[in-house]
Amino acid sequence: MNKRVIAATCLAALCSSGAFADDNTAGSGAFVYSKLGTFGLGAGVGYAIDRQLAVRLGINGESEFKDDRTLEGVEYELKRKQRNAVEALVDWYPLAGSGFRVSGGLLFANPETRLEGKRDNRGGYTINGTRYSAAEVGDLTGKVEHNRVAPYLGLGWESSPAWQPGWRFISDLGVAYYGSRNPSLEASRGSGNSDLRADLRAERERLSLRRQDEFGLGMSIGVAYTF
Repeated sequence: MNKRVIAATCLAALCSSGAFADDNTAGSGAFVYSKLGTFGLGAGVGYAIDRQLAVRLGINGESEFKDDRTLEGVEYELKRKQRNAVEALVDWYPLAGSGFRVSGGLLFANPETRLEGKRDNRGGYTINGTRYSAAEVGDLTGKVEHNRVAPYLGLGWESSPAWQPGWRFISDLGVAYYGSRNPSLEASRGSGNSDLRADLRAERERLSLRRQDEFGLGMSIGVAYTF
């Protein structure tokens, strides 16, 4: 056989063997993950479609966020509680072989924000421009509902690509848009006071969270394993 033919045959076999070995560096593409963050404890499954695209489906546990807000002249303690949420995400790796990714998708949740009015320095409340004592109002409480489906956009980093088999460290930073709707406001001693009830209705119609409170910041770290 011609030496050139032999050399070409060996080179082709070597390239074929190298390509096969490279293919073997990729696992099945299926992976599982677990994480902990501001959206609670989460876990899920995923699949690396290729070296630049993966999909994830997971569930996050309950979480609660607390803060103080002044809304319509009344200071409230704000508590946002998110129940178990399902996440459906697509991960795009702009640099093949890198762990950096851009993630987008949806969170299926049922978050709710509760408001507890705080008395001012004179021990009362000003509702719709009218001054009321604590004895007249009692407990001032409210609630704001949010969208059940929240769009999510974020950035992430992994210690190794999702298609590569084995353990890896994962991290996420992103925002979900919850929106706000159906605000309510009640006074525990307001049933016998028609003026107070009218002021509560007027206050409720104007009551809304600040724009930035309609967003939820998601930060998490965790581990994943590709089979």
